[in-house]
Amino acid sequence: MTKTAQPKPDEAREANLRAPQQARSRATLDRIVGAVQELLETKTYDEITVSEIVDRANSSVGAFYTRFKDKAALLDHLDELYARRIVECGQEAASEWGSATTLAADVRGLVSFLLQLHRLQPGLLRTLIVEARRQGEGSFRDRTRRMNQTIPPVMERLLARSDEIGHPEPRRAVYLGLLMVFSAIREVTLFPEGLAEFVDYDDEELVAELTAGYLRYLHVRETR
Repeated sequence: MTKTAQPKPDEAREANLRAPQQARSRATLDRIVGAVQELLETKTYDEITVSEIVDRANSSVGAFYTRFKDKAALLDHLDELYARRIVECGQEAASEWGSATTLAADVRGLVSFLLQLHRLQPGLLRTLIVEARRQGEGSFRDRTRRMNQTIPPVMERLLARSDEIGHPEPRRAVYLGLLMVFSAIREVTLFPEGLAEFVDYDDEELVAELTAGYLRYLHVRETR
């Protein structure tokens, strides 16, 4: 039996998005993308209709289906755009930390960066997380893995200062500490209806508290 060839990632993306060739068509695509991003800040993905999207985009249903075969294809496109942005932001942030002189400064920069990312488009990010978990394996998970590839270089930067870390297992502690910080930020910014409703810090205070917690776990004394 002949095995069917699976499409490459780039080919799969082209199947979901009929790429515009002209400037006017690209502008229409940008309006559609912007419209759904705005709607996701107040509604869930399942609640949003194609009609709502095109009305907000000052476009038409026909124009929507000229570019996407369905609403799921639009969400897939949004996920790809977000993944690319995260990878770019991660690379830029890592280079900006070059002036940090202590592990404490590096950790504070990392925590601040993660919080800023989650504040950009919380509605969209919340939707992408839910869909990735709902779908299991597939393009959403593939992009998550791609974004996760930006993490090891950052962790290695922290581990380069392992002489400042008092934890007996620095590598494991650095990664687990990141997970704790990341999870806390995600709950506060994306799912505040849970235990996060009891956290009343503003962003500056939240960065300070999470930084202090991470450093204490690493057994590092923070210098202010």
